[in-house]
Amino acid sequence: MFSDELRVAMGMAVEDARQRHHEFLLLEHLLYGLLHDPRASEILEACGADLKALERDVLAFLDGVEGIEVEGDYEPIQTLGFRRVIQRAMLHVQSQEKTKGGPVDGGHVLVALYAEPDSHAVFLLKKQGVERLDVVSFISHGLRKTGPRKDMGVPAGADGDGGKKSPSEALEEFTTDLFERAVQGKIDPLIGR
Repeated sequence: MFSDELRVAMGMAVEDARQRHHEFLLLEHLLYGLLHDPRASEILEACGADLKALERDVLAFLDGVEGIEVEGDYEPIQTLGFRRVIQRAMLHVQSQEKTKGGPVDGGHVLVALYAEPDSHAVFLLKKQGVERLDVVSFISHGLRKTGPRKDMGVPAGADGDGGKKSPSEALEEFTTDLFERAVQGKIDPLIGR
């Protein structure tokens, strides 16, 4: 049902809630656990997130949540939002043809998290510039927000110096400025024929 890595991440979320004496298991606890899930971390990095800054923000939020007085061992209660995210991720995996019966991993939970737009966890992800479309694009097609995938190799014609072109240089290289050509009289006037 869940990948081993996701089980560990969810265990970290529960353990963090216990250590902080939080009565409820929040989506922010889940996001904290996902930051330690290899698949979710890979996706977040590919989508341009600064994992250290995101973890710092999540921990700052969790530090502000008031704890309760407890004696002995107790189990934090999952919030409805937490349950919905997990259920959504499970239903998504069950409905996918290519992974039917496969385990739910951190990527599935990350996508399901965006269905709770009013949560602070989603706010923190968006603050990092990580949108749901970025996550889905990476999972489905390997499209990185931060550039090409590492395993794609060097593009043809690259000089290998590692220098990046600015967006305006790339635009000039691959496009033609039709307005400039019209001013120079190099475009045939088609209007009025």
